[in-house]
Amino acid sequence: MKIIPVLDLKEGRVVRGIAGDRKSYQPIKSPFSESSLPVPLATGLSNHLGLNHFYLADLDALAGHPPNSQIYEALSNAGIRLDVDAGFCKLSHLEQAFEAGIDRAIIALETLTDLDFLSDVLSTFGSEKIIFSLDLRQGVPVSPTNGWENRTPLDIAAEAAELGVLNMIILDVAAVGTGSGLTTRSICEQVATNFPEIELISGGGIHSVEEIEKLADQDILAGLLIASLIHQQKLTASMIKRLNEQS
Repeated sequence: MKIIPVLDLKEGRVVRGIAGDRKSYQPIKSPFSESSLPVPLATGLSNHLGLNHFYLADLDALAGHPPNSQIYEALSNAGIRLDVDAGFCKLSHLEQAFEAGIDRAIIALETLTDLDFLSDVLSTFGSEKIIFSLDLRQGVPVSPTNGWENRTPLDIAAEAAELGVLNMIILDVAAVGTGSGLTTRSICEQVATNFPEIELISGGGIHSVEEIEKLADQDILAGLLIASLIHQQKLTASMIKRLNEQS
């Protein structure tokens, strides 16, 4: 199970996400960098902990602004691999992001108006370059339309699998930064059982190293999104290396 550090990007700074209340997010304070700017922070984590593959949520883009392709490019040029959620709703924005050097693009349920766009993205860029994010809030799917209001998370996962999704994030934004423990374990187990071809990533609310070890032993997740525990220095470079080598 790979440890994937989170960069929540807002107004050019990395911020600390708590419970999905994005308006209140403040620049992060980390022992690994004196700056909350994304490049020094990411390179600090890379140098100290050996982390070089990040999940980046472009909160400005998710709020309707153009994706921050210049920041993606600067991170890529610094040797950072990126999985980026920027509320992608145009193929041209995806093309720009890939040209900027991102590794994979995330198509998130919270900004997805219909599955036709997901289908177009998969056929244009290939399943290996795309991650579908099944976004939840307290277990309920988060979507900009009412098209999914009567569908369970497993129903939506099934539709994504039918389209050819091979990589999926399952994230409950209400748990992010709370330290309350992973709340998506049950749906992750269901998706893993029904669609074993899909590589799953989850996170949000991870509260301890012991929880991480248990999740790794269960062998359900290919990746785990972590922010708070990293900056609290609860994870060592040797532990991260061991977990990443097992993935």
